[in-house]
Order: sequence, then structure tokens, then C-alpha cells
Amino acid sequence: MVQPVRRRAGFVPMVLGGIVAGAVGFGASQYIGNDSWPFSRGPTEAQKLAQVVAEQKKLIARNDAAIAALQDRLARVADASQIDDLAKRDDAQAQEIARLAAALEALGKRVAELENRPQAPTPPVAGDGAGQAALERELQAMRESVQAEIARLKASQEAAAREQAAARQAAENAARAAAAIVPLAQLRAAVDSGQPFDEQLQVLAEAGVTVPDALVSHSATGVPTLQALRDAFPDAARAVLREATRAQLEAGDTNPITAFLRTQLGARSLEPRQGDDPDAVLSRAEAALRAGDLDAALAQLDDLPQAGKDQMAQWVADAQARRDVAAALAALSAKQAE
Repeated sequence: MVQPVRRRAGFVPMVLGGIVAGAVGFGASQYIGNDSWPFSRGPTEAQKLAQVVAEQKKLIARNDAAIAALQDRLARVADASQIDDLAKRDDAQAQEIARLAAALEALGKRVAELENRPQAPTPPVAGDGAGQAALERELQAMRESVQAEIARLKASQEAAAREQAAARQAAENAARAAAAIVPLAQLRAAVDSGQPFDEQLQVLAEAGVTVPDALVSHSATGVPTLQALRDAFPDAARAVLREATRAQLEAGDTNPITAFLRTQLGARSLEPRQGDDPDAVLSRAEAALRAGDLDAALAQLDDLPQAGKDQMAQWVADAQARRDVAAALAALSAKQAE
């Protein structure tokens, strides 16, 4: 009976299988901690929830501080209600000063008239020259005293007018600040939640508040939240790494198997590491992003090659919009708190 011949696995397929397996292992070892299947070590749902809770706590603390500042301002606005009475008293004082100044000025004119009045000729009297000199000195002293009093009263009148103007300006500023309290708080909430805020800006403008251009330019659409930027970063980063791998393959700096594995697995570094390659740059940028430092994240992304910058262009534009609006809002809030 003829036994069927069993075909034995060839040597070449075994070698190729070993190469592929080894390449897979090498790729995995080079990118431990990547955030895509099958080597997923990305943030779990619990970690994401904890991060959201932490952000909400920060937001609540910031709002508490804003509320405290607004309460203080409302107290100042209440004190400003007494400014009208002060202004009335200042008006009365200014009128009295003006009346006294006019009276003193009239007295000074009468003294001058008496001094310049022609004298009737009289017989010379012994010692009359000394008496005339004494009279002239007395008149001069009186004239100087009157002029000094007039100058003092005028200065007091001007000072009272300045104080009155300052009080009125303080009252106007307090009223304007009070009118901006609610829309400013609503504006902050809209920015934090990524919602449009053109209505809040309109209310602020009607209250006499000068709105920064950075807020106006993004008011119709709003800006992405910090969490939205964090969620969008991985896809943008993988696009950068795919482009970098393609460029390395074309330049002969990597082999097709390694390029294939990197592209298919989407492996990348999640922990910040040193180096100037795109993966290292992206790892440091993402670390800064997780810490909430958009300035540092954007500064890191400037070190990407131009092809990588092109892939990150939309994410960078969104991050810059978020950063600029947040800075403008902080400056506006500080100005209103003055």
C-alpha cells in the first residue's frame, strides 16, 4: 500500500514568518505605551472622567473667585450711591468760594482806586514824607494780602472741582462695571463650554465695555474646549507620524516592513521623551497639553518638519484660537476688576 506523501513546511515560509514576528515584536518594543490596538495603554474611561472632574473643580474655583470679586464691586457700587450727595455739597462749596473770591476781588479794586485817587494839595507838614511812605507800605501789604487770599480761594475751587469730577467718574465706572457683571460671567461660561458668545459681547458693548478683537473674531462660532483639543490630538499626531514614515521610506531611511507596521499600528509615544524626531516632539507637546499649557504645546509643535506642521495645521489653529480667546478674556476680566 502506497503511503501518501506528507508535504513538509518549507524553509522559506518559516523564515519569513519569523521575520514578520520579529518585526512585530520590535515595533511593539519601540512603542510601548502606544494608544491604539493591540498595544493600547491610553487613558481609561475612569482616567478621562477624573480629568474632566479636575477641570470642573478648577472652573468652579475660578468662578468662586469671580463671584467674590463681583460681590466686592457691588458693594462699591452701593457706596457710590452717596456720590450724588457729595457732588451737591461740592457744588455748594464751589459757589461759596466763587462768591468770596468775587468779594475779595472787588475789595482789591476799591483799595487800588483809593490808592490812585488824586490827593488835594496840602501845606507841607514836618515829617509828612515818612507818613506817606508808611501809608503806601500799608496799602501794598493789604493789596498783596487780598491777592493771596483770592489765589488761595481759586485754588480751593479748582481742587474741589477736580474732586467732584473724580467722584462722578468713579460713580460712572462703578455703574458700568455693575452692568457688565452678568454678561461677563455668561461670556466666561460660554468660552469654557465651547459655545458661541456673540450675544454676550453685544450686551457688554451696550454697557460701554471695549471688547478685545480676539473675542470678537471668534464670537460667532466659539472656540474648542481644552478637553476637545486633548481628544483631537491623537488623530492629528498619528497623521503626522504617517507622513513622517512615508517621507522616511521614500528617503530610504527605513524599510518597507517597519514602515508598514508603524502605519498600520499607529504606534506612538505617550510619555514625553527627548529627541528631535516627530514622535518625540509630539510626545512633549501632548504632555504640555495634558497639563493645560497651550503655549508650551504650541511651542513644541513649532519644531516639527514642515510636512508635520501641515498635518497639524487645523489642530494648531484651533489651539491658537482657544489660547488667544482665553488670554483676551483674562485681560478683559482684569480690566473690569480695576
